[in-house]
Amino acid sequence: MSKKKQKAKTSKEKKQFVTTQDNINFLNSFTAEQMQQIITNALLAAEESRERRIEKQKEKDQEKLQKAIGYNDYTNETGLKRFILILINRLKVFLKFLFMPKHLIKGDGATFGLLKTCAEYFFLILQWTTTLFSIIGVIYIPLQYVDKDIVALPVWETVLLGCFAFISFVLSRMFRMVYFEIHKIEDRNLIFGVFTSTTSIISIVLATIAIIK
Repeated sequence: MSKKKQKAKTSKEKKQFVTTQDNINFLNSFTAEQMQQIITNALLAAEESRERRIEKQKEKDQEKLQKAIGYNDYTNETGLKRFILILINRLKVFLKFLFMPKHLIKGDGATFGLLKTCAEYFFLILQWTTTLFSIIGVIYIPLQYVDKDIVALPVWETVLLGCFAFISFVLSRMFRMVYFEIHKIEDRNLIFGVFTSTTSIISIVLATIAIIK
């Protein structure tokens, strides 16, 4: 009986060895580039699966929140009635949102939205400020030679004013692009980085003004 058990054990070990050897041979049949591609595809698939789970969870949380605050888009209604119903509903939702219970607040939506909005409006203000500077410069240069009430600048100052107006216009277009890019960003870490950089720039500007004064 003992010999039968020993024989069965030996046979099992041989089968395991053969299976292991087959697996090793199978892996050795792939090149380094193929193995790297397989690992990369597996990691990408795992990341996509994780993102899908996170997205589904966000959608569930969003539906739960909308239901809790009474959000309704009145898709079955039309015309003026729908407009009035939506207006009343949005007012109710806004009031409920201001006093939302603690257990309904999940994630970092409010924090992300606040930081994103601050970063957006910072560059929006810069856009319109530099646009205004460029318009003033462009208008002032020819107007100083037409209107006698305006003091005419020397030639070199007029050239500097023209350069300033041009640079202001270029910066305004760049700030406009940054504004739209930030508006489309959904990456939390990137928004936090942009907000931190923005506050650093503001701090440097204020410190420089304080030193000059």
